[in-house]
Amino acid sequence: MAQRQTSWLERDDVVVRPPRVEELRPVGLPILDAAKYLGVSRWTIQRLRAAGELEGFHIGAAAMITVDSIDELVARQRAVDRVER
Repeated sequence: MAQRQTSWLERDDVVVRPPRVEELRPVGLPILDAAKYLGVSRWTIQRLRAAGELEGFHIGAAAMITVDSIDELVARQRAVDRVER
């Protein structure tokens, strides 16, 4: 009788590791997702982008906001809040 072929996940010599957080982090978020992430309206995101506070790019017709620029905005706002206190 022929031996059943197993998938590569069932092999003993294969180690499956979960992806690292860095591997899952997106480069950009759609405007609505960026707004939800920050807890603001989409209009606030668009105003911040127009003012140069957030960087963005387009993929086709979809406007995206870079995650790095969101992190930088939050860091700047935290610094301002510390100074004002």
